[in-house]
Amino acid sequence: MAKRFPVIWEFKISEKGISIGLPDGSNEKFYSLKDLKSFDIHESANESDEYKELIFKTNSRFYPFIKLNFYLKDEEKIESFLLNFLPKEEHPGSLVDSLIKLIGF
Repeated sequence: MAKRFPVIWEFKISEKGISIGLPDGSNEKFYSLKDLKSFDIHESANESDEYKELIFKTNSRFYPFIKLNFYLKDEEKIESFLLNFLPKEEHPGSLVDSLIKLIGF
């Protein structure tokens, strides 16, 4: 079986909400800030990683969390922008998150 790289999704955060889609602009999904309750920032599962995880708690029962990876260097800029619109609240990791961190996946 041929090895393939995972699909890279891009996201944009604005005063209106979050857009997530492919780099070519297809498959774009928009989440209004009104549909989000709070956000949190977690360390990457791989602690030596250059990424962190941005987690949004939503009003949806089916998709209660949106998780996005971002470059570590952008943390301060993202956090200070989001604090203008959403509260930062601790979102504990799930059992699956803990297992992924434990096995280093």
